[in-house]
Amino acid sequence: METTLKTLAEFGITAVTITGLIAYLGRKIFEHYLSLKIDSYKNDLVRANYEHQTKFSKLHNDRAEFIKDLFSDFTELEKLINSVTTTWQGPEWLESHEREDKAKELLEQTKAKFEKNKIYFTKQLCDEIENALKVSKSFILESLRVKRQSNFEKEDRAFYLEKEKQGETAFRRWLKLEEESQEELLKIRESLADKFRSLFGVK
Repeated sequence: METTLKTLAEFGITAVTITGLIAYLGRKIFEHYLSLKIDSYKNDLVRANYEHQTKFSKLHNDRAEFIKDLFSDFTELEKLINSVTTTWQGPEWLESHEREDKAKELLEQTKAKFEKNKIYFTKQLCDEIENALKVSKSFILESLRVKRQSNFEKEDRAFYLEKEKQGETAFRRWLKLEEESQEELLKIRESLADKFRSLFGVK
């Protein structure tokens, strides 16, 4: 009887030991599996983060390059419009539209370039850029209107005298246009420069 009890006891201890060992091994295997999974997830996150950083860096570089080109276009456009509106021109001023044509060409190129890349800017900044383009166009068109009026004044003395009486001769309008365009375009350029600097954290 004692032998039987002793055998059963030993068997029970062995069974418990085996069960415990199985549980321990199972837990270790599960922990190892989890560890592998976690490492895999970590690697995936690192890879995804690297890809995101690479894409973001390229987007930032593309945006910076576009802003530089856009500001350069506005600077050149300002020079061209000032050459259109300046009163320091020769007698060919009335007949030639070469300066206006150059300014209009750059204006249209700048507008098209901006339309393709509006995604880089807030709506508020887009509105400001669109307004800058409209103002620039208005100065070019006003120059053409002044030239047209000047030709009318040369052909019709009565028309000229009437405009002189109103204080709105072509020459007066030209002087006003020169002053307004230089002042407004300078404000536009400086305002855009401030906005673009803020996008890069430059003060």
